[in-house]
Amino acid sequence: MSDQGKKYQKVAYYPGCALEGTGHAYNCSTKEVGKALGLELEEVKNWNCCGAMEVKNIDPKVQTYLSSRVMSIAANEMGYDVVMAPCNGCYHNLKKAEYDLKNDEASRQVVDRISTKAGHETYQSGQVETIHALDWIKHGIGEEALKAKVTNSLTGLKIANYYGCMYTRPRHIFPEKDQGDISGVSRSVSNLGSSLGVALAGSVLAATNVPGNSTFAVSLLIMIIIAVIGFVAALLIPKGPAKVEPAAQPSTAG
Repeated sequence: MSDQGKKYQKVAYYPGCALEGTGHAYNCSTKEVGKALGLELEEVKNWNCCGAMEVKNIDPKVQTYLSSRVMSIAANEMGYDVVMAPCNGCYHNLKKAEYDLKNDEASRQVVDRISTKAGHETYQSGQVETIHALDWIKHGIGEEALKAKVTNSLTGLKIANYYGCMYTRPRHIFPEKDQGDISGVSRSVSNLGSSLGVALAGSVLAATNVPGNSTFAVSLLIMIIIAVIGFVAALLIPKGPAKVEPAAQPSTAG
C-alpha cells in the first residue's frame, strides 16, 4: 500500500442530510463496507447541510460557505485532510466549494466574512480533499486487495454501472474523471465478480434485504422496467430520415 493509499484508510465521514433520512440504507451499508474492508470513518462533528440545490439556486456563494464549514471542521477541529461524502450531491457541492475557493476571490471573501461572523476558523483552499465512497474504496484498499476479500462472487450477474451526473460534472471541476478514474472504479466493482458492475439492480438486491425497504426496492424495479421499455422502443424507431412523397403538382389543363 502506497503512502497515498494509506491516507484514505481513515477519513472524515460526511453523511449529509439524505443519508440520515431516505438514504439511511446507503449510510448503513457504507459503514459496514468500511468495516469489512478495514477502512475507518469518523463522522464530521456538528456538520451542516452542504447547501444542496436549494441554497445554490438562491446564492451560490452562501452554498460554498456551507460546504466550506464542513471541510473546516474536518481540517481545523478534527485534523483530517480527507473528507469522504458518499452522497453524489454532497460530494459535488464540496468539490465545487474546493474549486471555487481555489479560483474565485469573491467566494473566498464571502466565506471568510460568514465564517468570522459565525465564530469558526475559515477554511483555506487545499486543507482537505473531498472524495466519493467509490474513490474511498478504490484508493483506500486497492483493486487487488478488494479482489482478495471477495467471498461471494457475483459472477454471472450482468449489470451496468450508473454513477449519476453529479459524480462527474461539471468537467472542469472533475478532470480526473476523464482520465480513466471511472474505468478504475469499474474495474474495482468488476473484481467482485460482476462482468459489468453494480448499479440499480445492485441497489434492489441490497434493499430487499434491509427491513422496511421493500417499497424502495419496488420503486427501483419499476424504474428498471420503464428503462427497458424505453430501450426497446428506441430500437424500434426507424433509422434515417423518413421518406416524403413529393406533393402532387396541380393540373394545368385549361
